[in-house]
Amino acid sequence: LRAMQANLEALMAQVEEKTQLAAEGFKEAGKQRELVIALTKKIDAVSKRNKALEKEATRAELARAELVTLAVQTDEDAALLAARAAAEEARQSLSRAEAALAREAEERRTEAAAAERRLAALRG
Repeated sequence: LRAMQANLEALMAQVEEKTQLAAEGFKEAGKQRELVIALTKKIDAVSKRNKALEKEATRAELARAELVTLAVQTDEDAALLAARAAAEEARQSLSRAEAALAREAEERRTEAAAAERRLAALRG
């Protein structure tokens, strides 16, 4: 009976020891989890800042490329010249069309006045 009691006490001591080890493991796991969360937050912040810096660098590079393009370009672009010529031609065409419409409107007013006079003569 004493041997069994001693064996039981030894088993209980082992259970307590393992329980304590498990509690320490859980405590350490909790600390590790907190550390991982803190590191993840820092990494996210650094990642966001890195993305912002990359966007800024891209914008700066595009601006630099645009400045180089503008500095190199001394003559007007052929497409721009063609567009200006087409716009001028369209303005002239519009002016001609407006003049033709004005002439036609005047002719219609003259015809209407003549028709009114004939109608008045027929009535009168």
